[in-house]
Amino acid sequence: MAAIPSTDPQPAAKEADVAPVEPNHYAMQAIRAIGMSPLVVPKILIQIGFEPIAEVASKNFLGQNGFRRASILTFWKFLHRKGGLWGLFIGWDARLFEALTVTCVNEQAVKTLGPLSGLRTEQGDRTVVGNDTWTQFSKEVALDVVCNSLAVLASHPFFVISTRSIAQWVCGDGAFLNVAAAARAIHAESGLAGFFVGLVPALLQESIYVITLSFLHKIFEIALRPATKELQPEQISLLGFVSHNVALAIANPFFFPFSTVKAIMAANRPTLLRQRKTPLFGSWTHALEYLYKLNGFGPRGLVRGASNYRRFYAKPLVE
Repeated sequence: MAAIPSTDPQPAAKEADVAPVEPNHYAMQAIRAIGMSPLVVPKILIQIGFEPIAEVASKNFLGQNGFRRASILTFWKFLHRKGGLWGLFIGWDARLFEALTVTCVNEQAVKTLGPLSGLRTEQGDRTVVGNDTWTQFSKEVALDVVCNSLAVLASHPFFVISTRSIAQWVCGDGAFLNVAAAARAIHAESGLAGFFVGLVPALLQESIYVITLSFLHKIFEIALRPATKELQPEQISLLGFVSHNVALAIANPFFFPFSTVKAIMAANRPTLLRQRKTPLFGSWTHALEYLYKLNGFGPRGLVRGASNYRRFYAKPLVE
């Protein structure tokens, strides 16, 4: 039986008690991890070198003659024909565990290392270390790099499982039924080391991502600070959104090559070569060198998979 609410006067609620409750960030990460699958699966396939159709003659928006390879729409059609909606969400369970692991480990790392570094209180609030803004900022970035790297280390096995699940289903001989089946297969092939292939480029990707975006955001913040004094909150939010995307576009060539290499290394198995246009590699540095020699920072080289909607090339590419 539900309790009858008291009619006695209640003490005034504290400000913290009446603050709006934010959506559970674990739930938000879970929804994002699953919902982004139709974008992630084609990106992974492009990165590891799978092409469902041959390149065809085409022109770019400037009228330049060249060749075009399958866009994300073509990949969606291919995946849907092969396995229905399941094809668009292959590996979703591993990506879910990866996202939750990243969130949990990062949160715990900040709670533990923040007070030890003097950058956080025991309650998680930021503290000011000295009077030098750039010294404080650099320490904050270093803390973010360490915490994010620990999260990548803990979650990387799930990235490998997700990537292998996609590659196995499309390029191999049948699909893994679930995370446990994929984990058993990977362990039987390579032992525990099989879950950490591509870890070094994954750590480099995360570190470069955090460092470059943090410094670009700081530079934009300093440059735009005078202009934001007279803007409305909505305008400031829009300006922040635009500056973030500009910073992301500038930083992309620095960190995205390592995203491509880590995906290639996760699917670096002889049994998955039949339908791929990427050879086996002895190390991640070998893969990085191969991609650079193939197409540099072009769409079939170090940043393959960064743009999946219009994949145009000025000349045919031989891999």
